[in-house]
Amino acid sequence: RLREKAGSGLFLEKICGVAYVHLPLLAPTKRILDAYKKKGGSWSEYEQDFLALMAQRRIEEEIAPDTLANEGRASPCLWLNAY
Repeated sequence: RLREKAGSGLFLEKICGVAYVHLPLLAPTKRILDAYKKKGGSWSEYEQDFLALMAQRRIEEEIAPDTLANEGRASPCLWLNAY
């Protein structure tokens, strides 16, 4: 996994000119991701579960808004990893 993360960041920075921001707090849980990917859950169910998780984690209090608002940044953990 560490290699995946490093590779993603390197790709984004070198190829796309985008700074890599690793924010595991924004990643779905394994249960949520598996329900969607492995068990064929619907996108609306995934979205509902993911938004509930973000509310539970209180991301608005944990992550400064400017962390997500800056242009030229990306957080691939949203779609690459489950925590």
